[in-house]
Amino acid sequence: MKNQNYFLKHAFEYVLIFLIIVTAIAGLFLLETIHLKRVAVLGVALLYPLWGIIHHWESKNLTMETILEYFAFALLIVWTLLVVVV
Repeated sequence: MKNQNYFLKHAFEYVLIFLIIVTAIAGLFLLETIHLKRVAVLGVALLYPLWGIIHHWESKNLTMETILEYFAFALLIVWTLLVVVV
């Protein structure tokens, strides 16, 4: 019951991050120029850590390690998508 209440409390945040990621993936397939694809990748790389920081700040469990983890994962996203996919 505790997990269900947590999800319901943060449902908007999870729907938002899902839409951000799905939109970026769709953009990689639908956008025609490489420059627009790179903008989509960089957009997700900026929005993902921002979302994580806001989410953890609202949950009152934000730490420097969490912030660094989100930015490290964002760099991994950028590197993977720009080097391998785009």
